[in-house]
Parts: sequence; structure tokens; C-alpha cells
Amino acid sequence: MFTKKPKGISVLLLVIIILSSSLTACQSKAELKMNATLTISKLSDSDFQEIGTKNVTKDDFRKVKFSFDMENCAKLSNRKITIPELRGIMNAYDVERYWYGSSTKNDNVGADYVLYSNDIMFYSKGLDNEGIKSVFKDAKINISWTDEGGKDTSDTINLSDIIIFN
Repeated sequence: MFTKKPKGISVLLLVIIILSSSLTACQSKAELKMNATLTISKLSDSDFQEIGTKNVTKDDFRKVKFSFDMENCAKLSNRKITIPELRGIMNAYDVERYWYGSSTKNDNVGADYVLYSNDIMFYSKGLDNEGIKSVFKDAKINISWTDEGGKDTSDTINLSDIIIFN
């Protein structure tokens, strides 16, 4: 009877070790996830009050929300993310279209999560949805990295392809 207990404990320990190693393998092989959005929205009344400019209408502006994030990327090496400078893109189109905005960047080496975001007030007077898309037609996000196996990979996201109008 005494010999059965150690055997049962050995089996239990073996099961725990197998489960533990399979969970570790799942965590280390977590799939890289990337998400990019560019949302163009009409202004609310309170948004329009914040503009602080006379001789314009609420329809002369749009809110631009940009976001790019990566998850499960801590084990990537040589990670390089190039985000286009939205203010320059907007102002280079025809007239000064960047009104004001804020941005966030969280891209630390070895981090498992990366985030770039912008909230911008965009002067859209004279532009319909296709015109707004043309402002961003040449803007691209470029991402490159080396995975755990040493394979170099890259991806490009065209901003005009991800625009959503609300």
C-alpha cells in the first residue's frame, strides 16, 4: 500500500510537468497581432465649441482618430515601426488642415505591447470622403522585425485603405 502512494504522486507530478510545459509553449508561441485604424468622424456640438474659431461651420471639420498597436511582440528583435507624421501629411495637401491634436507613443524595446495613437481636429472644408482619402493616399505604416526563428518579416499598411468614415 505504501508503494502505491509514491507511484500516484509520481504520476500526478508528471501530469503537472506536462501541463506546465504545454502552457509555457502556448505562451511563448503567442501569435503576433497588429491592428491599425483611421477613423474620420463628424463633430459633436461640444467638439465644435472647442475649435474656438469664427466664420466656420461644424461641417468644416472632422475628428481624426488614428491607432496602431501590436500585441505579443516582446520576443521580436530588430523591430522597426515607421508611422507617418499626420500633421505634415495633412498640411502638405493644399492648405493648413491640421488644426490641433494630441498623440501617444508606447514603443519600448522588449515590450509585449506597442501603441501609437493620434486624436486630431482636421479642417476638411471643401473635401468630400474621397477628397479626404486622397490626403492620406501616399501615407504608409511600415513594420519590420526578426522573429524568434531568425526570419525577417515586414508589412506595410496604407492609411487610405484603412479609413472608416463615421
